[in-house]
Amino acid sequence: MSTIAFDLFQNFDARWTEVDLLLNMAKETEDINPKYRVLCRASIVLIVANLEGFLNEVLKCIIKDINMNDFFKHTSYRMKETFCGQFIDISDKGMSKKIHRLIETFDELHTQYTIEPFLYENGKNPKASVIDKLFYEVGGKNFFGYITDCDIEKAFENDTDYNQNLINSMKEVLVNGTESFPYDIKLEQVPFNLENNSVNKECLWNTFVNETLKARHTVAHGVSLEDTMTMEEILKTIEKVKIIELTFGLLICKKCISTQR
Repeated sequence: MSTIAFDLFQNFDARWTEVDLLLNMAKETEDINPKYRVLCRASIVLIVANLEGFLNEVLKCIIKDINMNDFFKHTSYRMKETFCGQFIDISDKGMSKKIHRLIETFDELHTQYTIEPFLYENGKNPKASVIDKLFYEVGGKNFFGYITDCDIEKAFENDTDYNQNLINSMKEVLVNGTESFPYDIKLEQVPFNLENNSVNKECLWNTFVNETLKARHTVAHGVSLEDTMTMEEILKTIEKVKIIELTFGLLICKKCISTQR
């Protein structure tokens, strides 16, 4: 029986159908400047919406899989702490013993996760810092460190063949790793920086995410009715967003289960 996460990742390309439709229409109207510009501007908004939706869907699917398999006890300690934050102020160091006892109690029960503690606030843009925090809340650390100072940074050379091969490879590892539960994610099959020593370091990916959000903000909030990305810039943006999405899926699936090494 396949997992809920498997179904999400297997249909990864289908999630981009709306954006693909807009871009195909834009290509057909490239000689009609107003229509072309409008379609390009609309695609920028949908790209960020796709990223935001994907982050939430990954977390929802993973929690559903964990609950369906009664796997709370085997999830990461940090994930359990995040869950306990609904009941105890986990930021208070004096509460650490109570949190530990609460987790021990939950481990012996058929505890079901709720999704709310793991989602960011409604309406809050998926900034680089938000993505990093979502990763931290399930047991990871320094999300962008995994794709910094490694071959994945070649994505910024804008070699479409390289980027597409990387995307396909990441999808394959993710789909294969979530076909059954518990997940078996082979991170070593992707050129991640598994040493991940770039803690608190500004990186190309961090800048990219925040600049993409600025472009979306400019369109969605009517800051400018003229400025937009070119078609080429949009296509390169999509490649990088897909890499971030797939990285998020791979790392979250890996880190949420404490039995994975």
